[in-house]
Amino acid sequence: MAARKKSAKRAAKKGARTARRTARRTARRTRRATRKVARKQVRRAKKVARRVRRTVKSAARTASRRSRRTVRKRARTVRAAARRVAVSAGRTARALARAGALRATNAGRRAIARGALSVAETVQTASHSVGDATAAALESVADQITPDPTVKPA
Repeated sequence: MAARKKSAKRAAKKGARTARRTARRTARRTRRATRKVARKQVRRAKKVARRVRRTVKSAARTASRRSRRTVRKRARTVRAAARRVAVSAGRTARALARAGALRATNAGRRAIARGALSVAETVQTASHSVGDATAAALESVADQITPDPTVKPA
């Protein structure tokens, strides 16, 4: 049996079917993309809402903790008061020690700087005097080798 030739009607039907399938596919693709974008936006909004809830909760928790802390009274016993005083004295002593150490280090630095400065000044003056002495000695030696023509020998 020989292969039958397709009719133009059948070819047109097939083309229409292919076009419909392509249109359906693109429509499905765009629908999926829009759904994906919408899901992403919803997820982001939920995330923000969760974060806000968390911060509000933590703020409320800290506020309630703070209010509880202010409600709590101090113990009235002498022992507790003595302990408080001792702790406070310890804190004060530590702060004073820190301040004293800082002051001492600064004073030490100042003294070292002053010492270095005075040593530098001493060295400078000593070098000046040594230089003057050397210059005088050299002049006298030069005078002995070649006497000064302006001064007449005695």
